[in-house]
Amino acid sequence: MEGKPGRDWEAWAKERGYTSLKGMLKHLYEKEGLRGRRLGEAMECSHIRVLQLMEKCGIKRKPAGGAMVRKGEFKLNGIPEDEILKDQTRDIAEKYGVHVTTVRRFKRTLQDKMQAERLAKERAALAKVKAAKKAAATPIPKGLPKAGLKPTPKDSSTYARSGKR
Repeated sequence: MEGKPGRDWEAWAKERGYTSLKGMLKHLYEKEGLRGRRLGEAMECSHIRVLQLMEKCGIKRKPAGGAMVRKGEFKLNGIPEDEILKDQTRDIAEKYGVHVTTVRRFKRTLQDKMQAERLAKERAALAKVKAAKKAAATPIPKGLPKAGLKPTPKDSSTYARSGKR
């Protein structure tokens, strides 16, 4: 019966002492901290099937990987950026109870974000200047109305020269 598509998951969860499949999944995933293949082993099925069941039960998945590494950065999120960028890394680490490497990584992320914003502003300003130059350099042909309306054969010298009426 292991891994068969016809398994009654609700009954299977109740046999193991849970009130429902959703309750069992929440307990194993959120309380016990089982992920991926280990969760599949606990439920005697593949990890893909576990993901399908979680989706069916409406249990949201946590982001993949790096959760333990970023744990300390959550403590740094509320601190003003200028304090993090100006103060010494070691002082910040001691003050907020995080590792020095966490502060360094967080500083680098902030610096990268600030540089990306600065580059985006520069590109936008450059695009604006180019558009202004292009608009100034493009002459309006004689006989065309300046409001951007299409010319009629009567008021356009272009039509008169080409012989079209």
